[in-house]
Amino acid sequence: KLGSRALAALGAVEVALYDLWGKAEGCSVTDFFGGRKQETICCYGSAGMYQSAESYAQEAAAVCELGFSAYKYRPALGPDEDHRTVELMRQALGPNVGICLDAHGWWRMGDKSYSSATIESLARDIAPFGITWLEEPLPLDDRSAYAELRAKEVVPIAAGEHEHDL
Repeated sequence: KLGSRALAALGAVEVALYDLWGKAEGCSVTDFFGGRKQETICCYGSAGMYQSAESYAQEAAAVCELGFSAYKYRPALGPDEDHRTVELMRQALGPNVGICLDAHGWWRMGDKSYSSATIESLARDIAPFGITWLEEPLPLDDRSAYAELRAKEVVPIAAGEHEHDL
Protein backbone atom coordinates (compact mmCIF):
# COMPACT_ATOMS: atom_id res chain seq x y z
CA LYS A 1 0.00 0.00 0.00
CA LEU A 2 1.35 3.41 -0.96
CA GLY A 3 1.73 6.15 1.59
CA SER A 4 0.17 9.59 1.19
CA ARG A 5 3.47 11.17 0.04
CA ALA A 6 3.92 8.53 -2.65
CA LEU A 7 0.34 9.05 -3.81
CA ALA A 8 0.87 12.82 -3.92
CA ALA A 9 4.02 12.31 -6.00
CA LEU A 10 2.17 9.97 -8.36
CA GLY A 11 -0.58 12.58 -8.72
CA ALA A 12 1.98 15.24 -9.65
CA VAL A 13 3.56 12.91 -12.23
CA GLU A 14 0.10 12.11 -13.63
CA VAL A 15 -0.70 15.81 -14.10
CA ALA A 16 2.67 16.39 -15.78
CA LEU A 17 2.09 13.47 -18.15
CA TYR A 18 -1.37 14.77 -19.09
CA ASP A 19 0.19 18.17 -19.74
CA LEU A 20 2.83 16.62 -22.00
CA TRP A 21 0.20 14.56 -23.82
CA GLY A 22 -1.92 17.68 -24.36
CA LYS A 23 1.12 19.56 -25.72
CA ALA A 24 1.86 16.67 -28.08
CA GLU A 25 -1.72 16.86 -29.34
CA GLY A 26 -1.46 20.66 -29.66
CA CYS A 27 -4.15 21.50 -27.12
CA SER A 28 -4.50 22.51 -23.50
CA VAL A 29 -5.24 19.90 -20.88
CA THR A 30 -8.71 21.44 -20.59
CA ASP A 31 -9.33 20.85 -24.29
CA PHE A 32 -7.72 17.43 -24.07
CA PHE A 33 -10.34 16.38 -21.51
CA GLY A 34 -13.28 17.60 -23.56
CA GLY A 35 -13.22 21.36 -23.20
CA ARG A 36 -14.21 23.89 -20.63
CA LYS A 37 -17.37 23.01 -18.70
CA GLN A 38 -17.95 26.42 -17.12
CA GLU A 39 -16.63 29.96 -17.37
CA THR A 40 -16.61 30.86 -13.69
CA ILE A 41 -16.28 29.19 -10.32
CA CYS A 42 -17.73 30.07 -6.94
CA CYS A 43 -15.35 30.37 -4.03
CA TYR A 44 -16.16 29.88 -0.39
CA GLY A 45 -14.41 31.18 2.68
CA SER A 46 -13.32 28.72 5.33
CA ALA A 47 -12.08 29.90 8.66
CA GLY A 48 -11.88 29.14 12.37
CA MET A 49 -13.01 26.35 14.61
CA TYR A 50 -13.73 25.77 18.30
CA GLN A 51 -16.02 28.78 18.51
CA SER A 52 -19.44 29.49 19.93
CA ALA A 53 -22.50 29.49 17.67
CA GLU A 54 -22.59 33.29 17.85
CA SER A 55 -18.89 33.59 16.89
CA TYR A 56 -19.36 31.30 13.89
CA ALA A 57 -22.26 33.46 12.70
CA GLN A 58 -20.21 36.64 13.09
CA GLU A 59 -17.24 35.12 11.33
CA ALA A 60 -19.41 33.80 8.47
CA ALA A 61 -20.82 37.28 7.90
CA ALA A 62 -17.34 38.85 7.97
CA VAL A 63 -15.93 36.27 5.54
CA CYS A 64 -18.82 36.75 3.12
CA GLU A 65 -18.46 40.54 3.30
CA LEU A 66 -15.07 39.93 1.65
CA GLY A 67 -16.96 38.69 -1.42
CA PHE A 68 -17.15 34.93 -0.89
CA SER A 69 -20.43 33.35 -1.92
CA ALA A 70 -20.40 30.74 0.86
CA TYR A 71 -18.83 29.92 4.22
CA LYS A 72 -17.55 26.49 5.30
CA TYR A 73 -17.10 25.66 8.94
CA ARG A 74 -16.38 22.68 11.15
CA PRO A 75 -19.27 21.85 13.46
CA ALA A 76 -18.39 20.19 16.76
CA LEU A 77 -20.53 21.77 19.44
CA GLY A 78 -22.99 18.91 19.91
CA PRO A 79 -26.14 18.32 17.85
CA ASP A 80 -28.28 21.03 19.49
CA GLU A 81 -25.59 23.72 19.23
CA ASP A 82 -24.63 22.64 15.70
CA HIS A 83 -28.28 23.16 14.72
CA ARG A 84 -28.37 26.55 16.46
CA THR A 85 -25.13 27.55 14.73
CA VAL A 86 -26.64 26.92 11.29
CA GLU A 87 -29.75 28.85 12.30
CA LEU A 88 -27.69 31.85 13.50
CA MET A 89 -25.51 31.77 10.40
CA ARG A 90 -28.54 31.76 8.11
CA GLN A 91 -29.92 34.78 10.01
CA ALA A 92 -26.58 36.57 9.68
CA LEU A 93 -26.00 35.69 6.02
CA GLY A 94 -29.47 35.93 4.53
CA PRO A 95 -30.87 33.49 1.97
CA ASN A 96 -28.33 33.90 -0.85
CA VAL A 97 -25.07 32.89 0.83
CA GLY A 98 -24.08 29.22 1.04
CA ILE A 99 -23.44 27.42 4.31
CA CYS A 100 -21.18 24.36 4.12
CA LEU A 101 -20.63 22.03 7.08
CA ASP A 102 -17.35 20.10 7.08
CA ALA A 103 -18.11 17.36 9.59
CA HIS A 104 -15.06 15.23 8.71
CA GLY A 105 -13.62 14.05 11.97
CA TRP A 106 -15.58 16.56 14.01
CA TRP A 107 -18.58 14.27 14.39
CA ARG A 108 -16.44 11.19 15.00
CA MET A 109 -14.44 11.93 18.10
CA GLY A 110 -14.39 8.92 20.42
CA ASP A 111 -17.22 8.86 22.93
CA LYS A 112 -18.57 12.14 21.50
CA SER A 113 -19.17 10.60 18.04
CA TYR A 114 -22.56 11.20 16.46
CA SER A 115 -24.50 8.07 15.56
CA SER A 116 -25.93 7.62 12.05
CA ALA A 117 -29.38 8.32 13.49
CA THR A 118 -28.16 11.56 15.10
CA ILE A 119 -26.52 12.63 11.83
CA GLU A 120 -29.71 12.00 9.86
CA SER A 121 -31.82 13.79 12.46
CA LEU A 122 -29.49 16.79 12.50
CA ALA A 123 -29.43 16.85 8.70
CA ARG A 124 -33.23 16.98 8.70
CA ASP A 125 -33.18 19.78 11.29
CA ILE A 126 -30.78 21.96 9.29
CA ALA A 127 -32.28 21.20 5.85
CA PRO A 128 -34.81 24.08 6.06
CA PHE A 129 -31.87 26.51 6.29
CA GLY A 130 -30.81 25.58 2.75
CA ILE A 131 -27.29 24.42 3.44
CA THR A 132 -25.01 24.00 0.44
CA TRP A 133 -23.61 20.66 1.60
CA LEU A 134 -22.83 18.41 4.54
CA GLU A 135 -19.29 17.14 4.08
CA GLU A 136 -18.09 13.73 5.25
CA PRO A 137 -20.50 13.29 8.17
CA LEU A 138 -19.94 9.52 8.37
CA PRO A 139 -16.87 7.29 8.64
CA LEU A 140 -15.03 7.36 5.29
CA ASP A 141 -15.13 3.62 4.73
CA ASP A 142 -18.85 3.22 5.48
CA ARG A 143 -19.96 3.65 1.89
CA SER A 144 -23.30 1.93 2.47
CA ALA A 145 -24.18 4.49 5.18
CA TYR A 146 -23.31 7.28 2.72
CA ALA A 147 -25.48 5.67 0.06
CA GLU A 148 -28.39 5.35 2.49
CA LEU A 149 -28.11 8.96 3.70
CA ARG A 150 -27.74 10.32 0.18
CA ALA A 151 -30.71 8.29 -1.07
CA LYS A 152 -32.92 9.99 1.53
CA GLU A 153 -32.17 13.34 -0.18
CA VAL A 154 -32.26 15.24 3.11
CA VAL A 155 -29.37 17.60 2.29
CA PRO A 156 -26.60 17.53 -0.33
CA ILE A 157 -23.77 15.24 0.82
CA ALA A 158 -20.13 15.85 -0.10
CA ALA A 159 -17.48 13.18 0.36
CA GLY A 160 -14.20 11.91 -0.99
CA GLU A 161 -11.80 14.67 0.03
CA HIS A 162 -9.99 12.32 2.39
CA GLU A 163 -9.89 9.35 0.02
CA HIS A 164 -6.24 8.60 -0.77
CA ASP A 165 -6.47 5.72 -3.21
CA LEU A 166 -8.49 4.59 -6.20
